[in-house]
Amino acid sequence: MSDPVLVVRARRLRAARGVVVARDVTLAAAPGDVVAVEGPNGSGKSTLLAAAAGLLPADSASVRPGSVGYAPERAGTLPRIPLQRWLLGLARTAGLDREESARRAGDLLGRLGLAHASAVSLHALSRGNAQRALVAQALLADPGLLILDEPSGGLDADGVTRVAAEIERAAGRRAVVLVARHPTAPLPLPSGLTWRLHDGRVDTRPRDGDPHRLAAGLMEVETGDGAVRRADEAGLPAVLRAALDAGLAIRRVQPVPGVLPVAVPADPEAAVVAAPRRAGAIFRVLHGAVHRSRLLASSQWFLAPVLLFLIVLGVVYATDAGPPLQAAAVTAITLVPVLSWLTVLAQRVDSREMARAFAAHAGGRARAHLATDLALAPFAVLLSLAALVAPLISQGEYAHPAPLDGRIVVLHLAAAVFGAGIGSLLALIERAGWRLLAAVALYLVLFVAGSTPMSPLLRLSTHPATLQTPAGGPAAWLFLPGLALMAVAAFLSGRLT
Repeated sequence: MSDPVLVVRARRLRAARGVVVARDVTLAAAPGDVVAVEGPNGSGKSTLLAAAAGLLPADSASVRPGSVGYAPERAGTLPRIPLQRWLLGLARTAGLDREESARRAGDLLGRLGLAHASAVSLHALSRGNAQRALVAQALLADPGLLILDEPSGGLDADGVTRVAAEIERAAGRRAVVLVARHPTAPLPLPSGLTWRLHDGRVDTRPRDGDPHRLAAGLMEVETGDGAVRRADEAGLPAVLRAALDAGLAIRRVQPVPGVLPVAVPADPEAAVVAAPRRAGAIFRVLHGAVHRSRLLASSQWFLAPVLLFLIVLGVVYATDAGPPLQAAAVTAITLVPVLSWLTVLAQRVDSREMARAFAAHAGGRARAHLATDLALAPFAVLLSLAALVAPLISQGEYAHPAPLDGRIVVLHLAAAVFGAGIGSLLALIERAGWRLLAAVALYLVLFVAGSTPMSPLLRLSTHPATLQTPAGGPAAWLFLPGLALMAVAAFLSGRLT
């Protein structure tokens, strides 16, 4: 047996909200292992898989491959974004270049029977096709560790066959595959190991391959009415003739996935050579930020805080607002809680399960959290420009030299960074009620206490200001603490359950 490339160790395996599902966990898997994770409902299968993926705190002695693909059991919130565009964004987050991302996304859509739905928004997919999409995103970058949490839920026989074929293909390239199975949604697996959770323990035992396999040589025909028909090679002409006689277009003809031989490299190093080339951590975080920004924009959740800020601009500049920099300080103060709100929305734009899948591509929860914070940059820039344009339109009697315009923009950008830092920290609180209470208490302190990062900005908004009044000090007091809060939140995100 090869040396293990996956080692999971945890003295206490904790699920959400601190519930301990297992103690003294020590598990290992070697390259090419297909591990079935089994146990009754609520036993902690999803928690174990998340820990194996590095998405939950684990013992420092834990080891895993450098790349992870994670498919959650279900998606609580599916984004309003076309399926192929969503896959491309995740592939770029995983470190693939643009051409490779497009090629792999198209290939997976075909293999999993989703080519016809590539332009369909995820939220409009059926339950079964959404499940196939979750499996597809986990496979995008040929991960060294593939984790599938009950992938057969909601799938028809065709979907189960295709997913089983992908599992064998991943094992053939020497990846470790962990698959949570449920008795009501069977999924045929090759021989391997079984990790079974029960009574707070995880037992390991060998497992024989499942006997249910389809006959070799079986072909699949999809017609224009969406029906999928299967026939062996001898009966294929009759199926094609019957479809054409009925006036149906032939969409595709291909061997049934799962019956194709899966080549296992004789040399384990071959799989390493064939692994895709990935970009570095910085580029992955930046591409992840672009992806999350697109998700937030498509969700339309951003509209409420943005409209609130625009309403404040309208109220402030409806009449004579006085000295430009003093009025700008008032709108910058408003921008702080607005960006906090936007940041929480960005961190919660999809469900916990989908966020875990994104974090697996980004390289961990800390990187994913930071990427989501950076996703607010376009919104912060646009709102800062809106704060500049509003007085230019309505307050024509006041001079606006270029240096003043620069100070107004810098002041709002600094306020946006500080607000995003606060929102990043608040997003770590799972319960919405507690998060709201914490936000109210924090902002009361910021506005009432004598010396806080907001104090210079508050003084600027209440004291006479001239065209020469500097804004660098108030901006620095907001910008630097905002960056520090983002860094602290990213650090804590990888250490909380």
